[in-house]
Order: sequence, then C-alpha cells, then structure tokens
Amino acid sequence: MYNKSKKGFTLIEIIVVLLILAILAAAAIPTMNGFIKDAEGKQYTAEARAISVACRMIEIETDSLDDPKFNCANEQKIDRIKELTGIDSFSIKSLYPVPNTLGTYEYYPREGIKNHFVIQRNGSVKLVIVD
Repeated sequence: MYNKSKKGFTLIEIIVVLLILAILAAAAIPTMNGFIKDAEGKQYTAEARAISVACRMIEIETDSLDDPKFNCANEQKIDRIKELTGIDSFSIKSLYPVPNTLGTYEYYPREGIKNHFVIQRNGSVKLVIVD
C-alpha cells in the first residue's frame, strides 16, 4: 500500500532548479563587474572635481589667484580640502606644472588605485584614470 499523497520535490527537480540558477548567476556576474567598474570611475571623477573646486576655493582664500607656484598638494591644503569636501581617505601629490592650470596632480582615492587629473583655471577637471 503505497501512499501517493506525499508532498515535496524530487531530487531531479531540485537539481534542475539549481542548474538554472547557476546558469543565470554565471550570466549576471560579468555584467555586474562592468557596472561596478563604471561606478568606480564615476566616483573618482566626482571626487576629483570636488577636490579641484576645493583647490580653487583655497586659491581664492589665500589670495593666490594667478600665482604660477600655487600648489594644492601640501599638507595644510590637503587637510583643508578634506574639510571642504568631506572626502577622508585620499591623498594627492603635485606632478608637474601645466601652463594656465592649477596644476597636475596624482590622486590616490584608495590603495592600489592611481589617477591623474589636471585642474584648469576655469575650475574644470581633466581626469585620466590609471589602474
């Protein structure tokens, strides 16, 4: 007397469902990685722009407008930039002077990531992402 009213899934049904989920996950993971890289690039660009605006504000605060020797990368100015932007974990260092700019800087948003950006006199930023 076998009772066919048992409820539940067979082993085959469970394996088929797990296989389908594995295929969907394998297709989604590379796409997500692309979205993450894109979002990080946009974050670095936004942070570089915020840093450039803060540099421009410091240049105005210190009456250093049009001073070719102005540099945002000294310790006091970096502390002021962190205060103005609210970005805690970054460091910048001055690379080389570029005519008609506030300078070219190397920007480290986090360990292992290095970007270069140029702050134009009009406040715009040209960011070069270097991994």
